[in-house]
Amino acid sequence: MLALILVGQWVAGWGTMVVNDWQYGRPRTYQTDAFVGHEHTEQLSHFVALNIHGQAEVLELPGNDPTHARLILGPRLSGPQADLVPVTIQFVPSSNPHTPDMRLDIGITSIFFQNSHGQFQMHK
Repeated sequence: MLALILVGQWVAGWGTMVVNDWQYGRPRTYQTDAFVGHEHTEQLSHFVALNIHGQAEVLELPGNDPTHARLILGPRLSGPQADLVPVTIQFVPSSNPHTPDMRLDIGITSIFFQNSHGQFQMHK
């Protein structure tokens, strides 16, 4: 029975890894578009969340204008296989409806970035 439980746990972990590989690739990558108030055109800003060797990063292309790209550093991840944890982005309402804040979801942890003065800053 113990062997069956151990094999089941291993299979579940392996299955999760395969699904994450299909969904986020290697390195773990997630993309989304949103209006966040940094645009100078009618185009949505494009965001790419990356987990590069355990470093969470977000690339922001305001209004799809690569000449004003910004790199937003998230936390450094630690632990076994930290480079395989998916990093995703959600935009959440703020006090100003035209400048939503950004939530970075890293595994089961969420980190908030406040949208202030045309850029995202880690909420303290």
